[in-house]
Amino acid sequence: MDVTKLTPIDMTSWGHGPWEEEPHEVKWTDEDSGLRCLARRNRTMGMWCGYVAVGKDHPAYGKHYDEITADVHGGLTYADDGKIDGMDGLWVIGFDCGHCYDVMPGYSVLIAPIKGAEYRTVDYVTKECRELAKQLAEMKEGT
Repeated sequence: MDVTKLTPIDMTSWGHGPWEEEPHEVKWTDEDSGLRCLARRNRTMGMWCGYVAVGKDHPAYGKHYDEITADVHGGLTYADDGKIDGMDGLWVIGFDCGHCYDVMPGYSVLIAPIKGAEYRTVDYVTKECRELAKQLAEMKEGT
């Protein structure tokens, strides 16, 4: 797993929390599916986004995220060609942790978090990416 801090993110207005000790990006190839995965922090709002890339031979390649069935945090919210670093030529499918009950460190200073909301950590997002990769691999196999 390749863990990077990337360009520093100004988190001074975010307050204290687990985000202070996390990287800003993690890239890896899922061992079980062989698919490339990426977890990346949104630079403004601070929440995590997760992505999995598929090739042209995959049935989800070229489809809008609304056309892809996957059970992942908050549902799919992204599908586009590999404009994300290192995923050129692939179709990238993803989700974000910027939903109603998700704490977004860079946004919560503006609006009080909803009672019961929680911060989705990098570990949570990498787990969700692995689950998405598993589902996409099953879709390709037709199971």
